[in-house]
Amino acid sequence: MAAINLSKIAAGTGSLEITAHGMADASALDMAGGRGITTSIVFIDSRLEDCETLVADVSADSEWLLVDSDSDGLAQMQAALAGRSDLASIRILAHGRPGALLLGASELTHDEVDHHAVSLAMIGRALDAQGDVQIYGCEVGQGDTGCAFVDALAEAIGAPVAASSSPMGHAELGGGWWLDVGEARSPVLDRPQWRGLLGVTITPLAPSYPGRSAGEVRNGYAFAAVRADGSVVTWGHSTNGGNSSAVTAGLDGTIDVTQVFSTMSAFAALRANGSVVTWGNSTNGGDSSAVAAALDGTIDVTQLFSAQNAFAALRSDGSVVTWGYAPWGGDSSAVATAIDGTVAVTQVFSTTRAFAALRADGSVVAWGYDPGNGHGAASDTSTVAAALDGTIDVINVFSNSYAFSALRADGSVVSWGQDIYGGDQSDFGGVTAALDGTIDVTQVACTSTAFAALRADGSVVTWGQTDNSTLSPTNVTQLFSTAGAFAALRADGSVVTWGGSGGDSSAVATALNGTIDVTQVFSTMSAFAALRADGSVVTWGDDTYGGNSNAVAAALNGTIDVTQVFSTTTAFAALRADGSVVTWGFASSGGDSSSVAAALDGTIDVTEVFSTETAFAALRADGSVVTWGYGVDGGDSSAVASQLTNVVSMANPYTNDVFLAIPPIVGTAAADVLNGTAGDDILNGLAGDDTIHGGTGHDLLNGDDDNDQLYGDDGNDTLNGGDGADFIMGGTGVDAIDGGTGLDTVSYEDAAAGIVIDLASGSASNNGEGQVESVLNVENVHGTNFNDVIQLSASSGYVFARAGNDSITGGIGNDRFFAGSGNDTINGGAGTDIADYLDDGYDGLGAGTQGVTVDLGNGTATDNWGASDQLSGIESVNGSSMADDLIGNDVANALFGNDGNDSLNGGAGDDTLNGGDGA
Repeated sequence: MAAINLSKIAAGTGSLEITAHGMADASALDMAGGRGITTSIVFIDSRLEDCETLVADVSADSEWLLVDSDSDGLAQMQAALAGRSDLASIRILAHGRPGALLLGASELTHDEVDHHAVSLAMIGRALDAQGDVQIYGCEVGQGDTGCAFVDALAEAIGAPVAASSSPMGHAELGGGWWLDVGEARSPVLDRPQWRGLLGVTITPLAPSYPGRSAGEVRNGYAFAAVRADGSVVTWGHSTNGGNSSAVTAGLDGTIDVTQVFSTMSAFAALRANGSVVTWGNSTNGGDSSAVAAALDGTIDVTQLFSAQNAFAALRSDGSVVTWGYAPWGGDSSAVATAIDGTVAVTQVFSTTRAFAALRADGSVVAWGYDPGNGHGAASDTSTVAAALDGTIDVINVFSNSYAFSALRADGSVVSWGQDIYGGDQSDFGGVTAALDGTIDVTQVACTSTAFAALRADGSVVTWGQTDNSTLSPTNVTQLFSTAGAFAALRADGSVVTWGGSGGDSSAVATALNGTIDVTQVFSTMSAFAALRADGSVVTWGDDTYGGNSNAVAAALNGTIDVTQVFSTTTAFAALRADGSVVTWGFASSGGDSSSVAAALDGTIDVTEVFSTETAFAALRADGSVVTWGYGVDGGDSSAVASQLTNVVSMANPYTNDVFLAIPPIVGTAAADVLNGTAGDDILNGLAGDDTIHGGTGHDLLNGDDDNDQLYGDDGNDTLNGGDGADFIMGGTGVDAIDGGTGLDTVSYEDAAAGIVIDLASGSASNNGEGQVESVLNVENVHGTNFNDVIQLSASSGYVFARAGNDSITGGIGNDRFFAGSGNDTINGGAGTDIADYLDDGYDGLGAGTQGVTVDLGNGTATDNWGASDQLSGIESVNGSSMADDLIGNDVANALFGNDGNDSLNGGAGDDTLNGGDGA
C-alpha cells in the first residue's frame, strides 16, 4: 500500500471519509482497501498514535476505516457496514481495559452491550457465515469481566468474537499481537513495527472549567510522566511535585504505576497493587503518612480525586480515605460513617475546597470548608438533604469553585453551596422551576462562579455570579466555559457566548455563525478557541489569554487541519493532523514555543499535550517529551531529559488515563525455569526445554520452541506450547490451551473432580471445576482420579485415565490407552489402537496388585486392581508386570506380556505375541 496522508482523513478528502453522520464514502472505501474483493474491514480508533504504521501493511483484500473519537463508534461502524454481508472478519483496534473498549466518543462495557444491541446486531449482519470479530485492545478479555464482555458481544453480534487477555502492542512496551479469549476464525493481525501500546486507556472527562474536571485539579506547577516500565519521572517546581526523590523507591516501576493524580501542588500515584504513593506540598496532599495503612493496597484503591489542596481515594470496598489540607476536604471525619463503604461510594466530585461523594443508593454526602458566613457552604447539604437522600437517584454532580449542582434521574437539578455562586437556586428568579425536571436537564457547565444547565429541548438556564445571565440561547447541543464566561454550541454549528472574559464574541461573529460548523470549543481562563469543521480555529476573549491568534493565523486556517486544542491558564497549543503544534497567547506561559519549534514540527508526531498553569509538555509518538513555557513550573525538563523516553501518559485532570504495564518474563535459548508473580504475567520461554509456572493471576505462557512444560497454576490462563512436544497443565481457573505443533499433552491430574474433554472439538466442557475451556492442537490427555469422559482427536494420541470409572474414545489415528483403575469403557475408534495395562505408578489407588485378564474377542478386561473394563476397537494389548492372561480376536493382534508368567492367545488373524520375561 502506498504511503497514507492521515491529515487528509480528518478533512475527508483522502483515503477515508466519515462524514458528520458517520457514513463512509464509497469511493473512499475503495481507496482505503486497495483493489479487488474486500473480505475484511479494519476499524481504527482515531486516538491511536501513528496510524500510518497500523495501516501500512493492510492486505489488498482489506479496507481500513478511522473511527472519529468525537462520535458514537458503533454508529459509525454500523453506517460503514450497511449493505454488507460477505466479510470474513471485522477487526477493531482501540484502547482497552478488562471488559471495556474505548471506541469513538464513549467506552463500550458489558453493561452497555444491551443498550447497543441493535447496532451490534446490524454489525454482525455484515459477516459471512464463517466470519468473526477481532478486538485488538489491551486486556479486553482478561478475567471473568473480560470473558463475560466477549461472550456478551458474541451473542449480540451473532458471530464469534476474539480478544486478548494481555497487553497489545509493541514487544518492548510489554505488548504482543495475540487473541486468546473467544474464537478467532480468521488470521490474526500482526503489527510488530507499531511502537504503541493499546493498554493506555484514555477516557475523556468533561472539564468543569479551565484547570480542572468535576473531580480533579491540575497541578499548577509540575509534571509527572508515566513510562512504559511503570516508573514515574517528575519535573517542575520542586516543592509542589517536581521533586519526587523522597519516594523514588515507590515510583521506580518495581510495582507499576498505572495512574497519577494531582492537587494544585501535589501528586498521588496509584500502583498496580492498589497502593498509593504521594509527594509534593506536604500540607496540600503530598504527605499521606497519617493514612498510610489505608493506602497500602490491603484494600485496593481504585481511583483518586482531588480538591485544590486535598485528595480523596476511593477503595474497592466502596470506602473513601482523605488527606491533605484538613479544612478544605482533607479531614472527612465528620462524615466517616457515611463513606466507610457500608453504602458504597461510586464517584467523588469536588469544588476548590470541598468534596461530594455519590453513593450506590443514589444519595450524596459532602464535606470540607464551611466559611460560616450564613451564605451557604459546598460542604453543607442540610438545606437540600431530602433531595439528595437517594429517593430520586443522583446520577451526576457538577461543581464550580464554591458550589455543587446534582443532576437527578428525573432530569431535575439540585444545587447547594455559597449562594451567590449558584448554591441557592431560589436567589435567581425562575431557576428552581426551570430545573425541576419538567424539561430534563442533560448537561451542566460551570465557570468558577456560575452554572449553566442545558435542557433536552436545547434551551439553557444560567445561575450564579455571571454577566448577561438572562441570555437564553436555543437549539443548543453543548456548553463550554472559561473561568467567567459560557459558550453554547448550537445545532446549526453556530456559537453564542455570554458572561465575563470570553463572553463577548462579537468581533468574530461571522466566523461563528455556522456557515462553517463549529465542532468543539476550548478555553483558557479568559479566552475561547473554536475548532471548525474545516480544521480551522477561531479565537476571542482577552488577548493576553489567547483571545488573539493573529500572529499564527496562517497556521490555524485549516490548510493543515487542527485536531485538538490544549491550554495553560493564559496560552493555547493546537495539535494539527500532521503531528505538529502551533502556540499562541501569553508568551512566557506557553504561548511562545519558538525555542522548541523543530521538535514540534511533526517530523516526530506529537500525540498529546499536557500542561501546568504556565507550561506545556508535548508527548510524541516515539515516547519522548518536549517542554516549553515558564521553566520553574515545568517548561524546562532538561534535568530529566535522559529519563523522558518511552513515556506513555502524564498526570492531567481531563482524561482518566490508565496504564497497564506488564513487561514479559523472557527466557533464553537454553532450558529455563520461569516463574510468574502474584499478578498477571506474560512468560515467553523462547528456545530450549523450558519449565514455566504462571503463579497466581491471569497469565499468558508461551513455550515457543522445543519441548516445554507449562503450568498455569491459579487464574484464567492462556498456555501456548509452540513447537515441540509440550506438557501443559492449566491448573485452576478457566484456561485457554493451545499445544501448537508437535505431539502435545494436556494434564488434568490435579483436578478436584472428573473432566469431560473432546480434543476433536477443541474444548473441555468440564475442566474439573464445572467450567468450559478451550483445548486446541493437543494429542494426549492425562485424566483425573475421578470419572472422566475423554475423546481423542484425529491425530494419534494417548490417554492416561488413572482412577475412576472412565469413558474413553479414540480417533482415527493409532491411539494408546492407559485406563488405570476403575470400571472403564474404552473405544479405540479407527486406526490400530492399544490398551496398555503396564501400571504407571500414578494411579489414585496406588500400585496394581494383580495381573490382568484381557479378552479382545469378548471385549472385556479385568485390570490390575480387579475392576472390569469394556473394550472395543482395540487391536493390541500391553500387559502388566505380573502374570497376565491375554486373548486376541479375529483381526491381527499384537500382545505383549512383559514381566510375569503370562498366557497369550492370539486367536484368529496374523498375530504378534511377545511374552516378555517370565515363564
